[in-house]
Amino acid sequence: MPTIYRKTDKGRAEVDTRAHRLPPRLRSLLIMADGRQTDVQLAALVPDVATGLTRLADEGFLEALIERARAPLPLPAARQRVQPPPLPARPEQGPAFVAWRQTAVRALTDAVGPLGEALALRIESTRSATELKPLLDVARQVIRNTRGAGAADAFASRFID
Repeated sequence: MPTIYRKTDKGRAEVDTRAHRLPPRLRSLLIMADGRQTDVQLAALVPDVATGLTRLADEGFLEALIERARAPLPLPAARQRVQPPPLPARPEQGPAFVAWRQTAVRALTDAVGPLGEALALRIESTRSATELKPLLDVARQVIRNTRGAGAADAFASRFID
C-alpha cells in the first residue's frame, strides 16, 4: 500500500537552514514529501525513492503519515477540462511539432499538476518526435500512477497511439 510521508520538526528545520547538509537528491525528496503525495507518486519524480525515504525517515527528517489504498486522486473541479480532439498528425519537426509538444505538456500538467514539472521541462527541450516519444511514455506512466489507467489511456490516445 502506498505510504504518505511528512516532514518532522527536524525535516522542516533542515529545509529552512540546511544544517545537516543533505545531498541534493535527498534534500529535493525532503522538500517534496509534503504530507499529500504517496511514495508511489514521488517515485515517478525521484530515482531510487524507497532508499531515500527510508534514510530520511531513519534519520528523523520524515515520518510515515498514513498508508493509503491505491486509487486515483480526484481532480479538483476547477482543474477539470474537456479534452480537445486529438491532433491530426504526429509532426516530426517544425511549428506543427512545437504546437503538438506544447499541447502534450499542457495535458501532462493538467493531469498531474506540479508533480509533472520536471518531466514537462524535459519534454519541452525535445527537438523531434523521435526524442519526444520515450518521454511521452514516461508521462503516460506518471499519469497512470497519479490519476489512474483511464486518464493515462486518454493521454496515450492523444499523443502516443
